[in-house]
Amino acid sequence: MAPAVPFHETAPVQVVPDCVRLPAPPWVLTPAAFAFGWPTVFVAGALVEHRHRATTSRYYSEEQLAEILETNYLRFLARAVADGRLFRELWEQAIGRLYRRRDRSLRHAARIALAGAAWQRGSYGERRILALTGGDVAVFPGGDAAAAALVTFAERLETPAAEVLARHCEVVTVRKGNDRAMEAAMEWTERKWRGRDKWAGSAPSRAPRLPEGS
Repeated sequence: MAPAVPFHETAPVQVVPDCVRLPAPPWVLTPAAFAFGWPTVFVAGALVEHRHRATTSRYYSEEQLAEILETNYLRFLARAVADGRLFRELWEQAIGRLYRRRDRSLRHAARIALAGAAWQRGSYGERRILALTGGDVAVFPGGDAAAAALVTFAERLETPAAEVLARHCEVVTVRKGNDRAMEAAMEWTERKWRGRDKWAGSAPSRAPRLPEGS
């Protein structure tokens, strides 16, 4: 959902603001991209192969990998969430889950919390970011650069029909029932296309759901 720009327009972009301490792991930089409105670059010809745990499984057991995963999530909360109320809410949920499971990563929690220090708040609300990145929103490039974007509910997050894509500059689908994600998707799509008259001719439109057969 991050705003995309053509590759040749990325040169003036300040990639990392002063408030982000580097080296920062990807699970910290990713939400920062949303919070500070950093552009992303879509490279149509790029090919990426990902083999889940192909390397780490050679050196760590499944139990160790599970502990590393949970520990990194605690680090993410401590370093990437600037909203105090949201941090407490997510931290209590995480600690409660780990406590019920008697998870070994609990032994790292106090140290991680004390060493936290998230950076300053960005220009976009963190609850909105979570709504956009929770797995219920998908974005598909359309075929008409002069048309408005479409934001709509869908039963499944799959590629819309070709005729639907052809009528819009972009189609954003939101899993049916997630009203918070729909609200965030509408707001983000408006922000993304605002002022880009050379690509889109009007504000995003909203349909209750995709047409049958899409």
